[in-house]
Amino acid sequence: MPRRESKEMATAPVILLMLGGIFVLVAGILIIGFSVVGNNVVPSFTHTETSAAALAAFGVIGFIELVCGLMMIISAVVMNNGNPQKVTDWSVVALIFSGISIMGGGGFLVGFVFGIIGSILGISHRK
Repeated sequence: MPRRESKEMATAPVILLMLGGIFVLVAGILIIGFSVVGNNVVPSFTHTETSAAALAAFGVIGFIELVCGLMMIISAVVMNNGNPQKVTDWSVVALIFSGISIMGGGGFLVGFVFGIIGSILGISHRK
């Protein structure tokens, strides 16, 4: 029986990026939820233009956090296919979006840390 070469999978970066992306995604959903519900929870807070602008800014930050979380999860899924060149390329993409995610809190900071560590492990993954 011929011996097949097994591809070495980048398991640790994929798991860390997936977990980090989930944390960032949940944080984005919570931030968007606060900005939408903030009008109804504290009606006196939204009577000024400044407070309405603050809630709108929270919504934008939540949306950015949501996109960063999705891109981190997509990066982990693409990295899981085993192509070594894609592992490095998508690790760089995940590193960029992990860095951007700190703007909205980085997924309770845990998502940011997992994303950075997973990206660095993916970049240094042997081909």
